[in-house]
Amino acid sequence: MADPKGSLTTQDSLTDPCLTATVRDEPHRSTDYIASAEFSCDRDLDPGWYRFTAHTGGKMAEECQTVGHCGTRVPIWLDGTHPDINDGVTDMEACTSHGPGTLCCRQRIPIQVKKCHGGFYVYNLRPPHGCDSGYCVGSGAPCPPGEIYNFYHNRCGNVTPTLTTRPLLHYPIIDENYRVVYKCEIVYENPGDGAEFEVVFLFDGEMYPKVPNKTVTGNILEAYLDGWHLGKYSVHDYTTGYDNVIWESKMGKEITCAVRGNWPGRDEKTNWIISEPKWAGIQGAEVIDREDNRRTRWIKEAVWIRKTAPVMNRDEGAYKLSRIWDSVLTAKAPPTSATYSGEKQHSSQKL
Repeated sequence: MADPKGSLTTQDSLTDPCLTATVRDEPHRSTDYIASAEFSCDRDLDPGWYRFTAHTGGKMAEECQTVGHCGTRVPIWLDGTHPDINDGVTDMEACTSHGPGTLCCRQRIPIQVKKCHGGFYVYNLRPPHGCDSGYCVGSGAPCPPGEIYNFYHNRCGNVTPTLTTRPLLHYPIIDENYRVVYKCEIVYENPGDGAEFEVVFLFDGEMYPKVPNKTVTGNILEAYLDGWHLGKYSVHDYTTGYDNVIWESKMGKEITCAVRGNWPGRDEKTNWIISEPKWAGIQGAEVIDREDNRRTRWIKEAVWIRKTAPVMNRDEGAYKLSRIWDSVLTAKAPPTSATYSGEKQHSSQKL
């Protein structure tokens, strides 16, 4: 039958256990793992086809295993050799082992085995009658406690990447596309080792769903916040004559970026680490020159301005901050502070 995308499927592919088997990543099933307490048990295992994918191996043990091996008190092993790929689904028996010699096969459990293209096996298993009893699969060494197997490195290691240093949030710049952007730089000792990092930008410590999280990996660990998030946006409702605000301005707030890491395919993540904040807006730092004309009651001042949100005037090709006390401040790109001379009527108004 054909699916809506036009690819062809067959009834065999829908029922082939090589394609439909439940995948289990369980290193404790290895014959190399010996438990002395907290034995595992397959009594609650759902009947059906399984494929085992742990780094310790995916082939069921073909030899008798003694008590404690495979992480269980009563190991279950395959009595016979695995079939070839041309044999298809093969009926076989598994044995429960209660010890050496005649105790190696106290109980027989009927199972089915199939070898698949790619060299792996799938098993049609049923749960044993009691605990503690479990199937033995693989023979490699499991990772030590507190570590997991990292398939990118092909070795055991920490459950999560080691992330201890705060990310660096840089002051905004205007990029080659004339966008104001904030760069969050992830400080990590081993870039390119396969770790993934989730980055979120916060305003006054608050997360907003309309600011999507970023996921970065590789050698360059940077994420960017588009400066349009600092502005206020609204949609005019012609039926009411009012503007509906869809995004409030974030000017005057502190911006931070928070980062956490994980290994691909793993649910475990580091704790969030948050950058130092960067305040977004324009501040009057100090009056550096003042001339008071008492006859006209006008004051001429030179004011030191600190700005953390550049604005691009594309027509003039300069960075311009407008409407500071109804005056215009112009500075060369990209300043973090500048001086200007302007005239205003004396008042107690503050920036």
